[in-house]
Amino acid sequence: MRRDKIIYWTATGIVCGIMAFSAVNFNLSHPFGPFEKPFPRPRFRASVKEHYEVLEHFQEAAASGNMDGLLALLSFDVVLHSDGGGKAPAFPLPIYGPNKVARAVVQGLRTLLSLKPVQRIVQVNGEPGIVSYVNGRAQSVFTLQVTDGRIEAIFIVTNPKKLSHLPPAAS
Repeated sequence: MRRDKIIYWTATGIVCGIMAFSAVNFNLSHPFGPFEKPFPRPRFRASVKEHYEVLEHFQEAAASGNMDGLLALLSFDVVLHSDGGGKAPAFPLPIYGPNKVARAVVQGLRTLLSLKPVQRIVQVNGEPGIVSYVNGRAQSVFTLQVTDGRIEAIFIVTNPKKLSHLPPAAS
């Protein structure tokens, strides 16, 4: 029987234990089932200026399909998360790694640009992000987690319920 090592993390990201469980035993013994390591908090947050610069370079590279430009901006352990809420297009699982993330972003942006959106750079949760509007309604929100000038994580929300509180696009 195959045994997997499960790593337990504290809130500060320090390993507090490693235990070997089979998948069946772990699911039975742990009340919350298997889980992933939480996002480590960056030691220093990117400045607003740096964040805007990375976001603009990322938007230019993705829109033009410049894979080399995208890969230069992504960290080696980048992850893309999307949330469609089962009601809008989204990736069903997180996407890991710079090559896979870059391909997914280029493909997703091609699909979005075919809808001829109006895109605005706005503050999302205190950091720069992009809101795309189609027919005056918010279609998606795109944000980045930037550390040391590299993109650590990408978050895309297309869930209409979560986007319903956004104001319509200004004419």
